Amino acid sequence: VIVRKRMRKVNKAKAESLAVSISEGRMINPIILNGNTLVSGAHRLEAHKILKEKTIWYVPGGELGNEDSLKLIEIDENLFRNELSEAQKARYIAERVAIIARRVAKEA
Repeated sequence: VIVRKRMRKVNKAKAESLAVSISEGRMINPIILNGNTLVSGAHRLEAHKILKEKTIWYVPGGELGNEDSLKLIEIDENLFRNELSEAQKARYIAERVAIIARRVAKEA
């Protein structure tokens, strides 16, 4: 799995806690891959690495070759699923608005 530059770094303590949950069979959300590139689920992937797992549950997502599509998935995943600081939320929202504005401009 290729991990591209993320908007938010992996929190090792969170990944370790998640690894415990996963080892007890409580992983409910797969990571999202576009080809072999991680789109969403960096903490889940890191937790699997901690556990030395060779496989991970995933679903395909995003449009091939469309960086904005991949970035929107990452943003939405973090905005709506994870606890973010106010500064992180503002950064994600600003990036989301910029991507949607680019899409609207292309369609016009």
